Amino acid sequence: MSRFGMFAVLAGMTLVAGGCPALATGQAEDPFAPFDPFLGRTWRGVFAGSTPEKPTIDVSRWERALNGQAIRVLHSVNDGEYGGETLIVHDREKQSLVYYYFTTAGFFTQGTAAFEDGKFVSSERVTGNANGITEVRSVGEILPDGRLLSKAEYLRDGEVAGGREVTYAEDPTAQVIFRTGPQRLPSDQKQENVEMEERKKPQPGDIGWHDLTVPNADEIRKFYAEVVGWKSEPVSMGEYDDFSMIGAAGTPAAGICHARGANEGIPPAWMVYITVDDLDRARERCLALGGQVVHGPRSVGSMGRFLVLRDPAGAVAGLWEEAK
Repeated sequence: MSRFGMFAVLAGMTLVAGGCPALATGQAEDPFAPFDPFLGRTWRGVFAGSTPEKPTIDVSRWERALNGQAIRVLHSVNDGEYGGETLIVHDREKQSLVYYYFTTAGFFTQGTAAFEDGKFVSSERVTGNANGITEVRSVGEILPDGRLLSKAEYLRDGEVAGGREVTYAEDPTAQVIFRTGPQRLPSDQKQENVEMEERKKPQPGDIGWHDLTVPNADEIRKFYAEVVGWKSEPVSMGEYDDFSMIGAAGTPAAGICHARGANEGIPPAWMVYITVDDLDRARERCLALGGQVVHGPRSVGSMGRFLVLRDPAGAVAGLWEEAK
């Protein structure tokens, strides 16, 4: 997690800069005044590539600090798996904003920020990163629906070495969580954690996921939000969003998807997805025993493959094979 960088800061600063050009020009008497409408609020961000099975969620909280001479941002990823604290200050000599970011992984960064062509651009130097990252460059912008999109690329000795993309929305119920004790675990504890994560994964025969595929996913997710109290988290599919439906505990409960792209042709019914070890063998057995394959097999990026079958009784179900 040490390579995630400063998404929480970039998101909030993007929101402020987008609504207040004075922040960029330094014309405001109080350089932090544009932040006031957003202080005391909590933002929840979903990483691109996050899945219901392996969610990556960032929560950040913004506050005034040091008798009003700074902005403090606390954030944590996945309930404290990784986190950090940022102080944003105004450099009077340079008439610009600078920030310092300290992390639970033991490294820290120092950065500067600027407002360019309607986007907020930042660059930060990284010290002590275990992966050798020496610089992070970030760009943020406000989407038409009011969400905040933050993109960053990581550099190792001047060469791009990966990046991240996060979409944020305000969530008053979200909490920043820091774990007590050292963040760097002994090797035996690390191995135990790996084994625990493996045990959490759906095993062959387990029902690993539930979702609903319909032409009007946006309307239907609002229906279930009102009826059962689910919240919805957009999952970018490129030109449109599907939705991960979040239960009261803050964890994904199900998905509601558009009948488009990889989901085109899936029947409009609540679908269970049963984990299998070998999707091709399961398909062969389905056909041999009088079942039908009504959709797929299809790949879902690098995550795995699925198909939808109809059993001899006429019921439909999904089969899921995780990528090896």
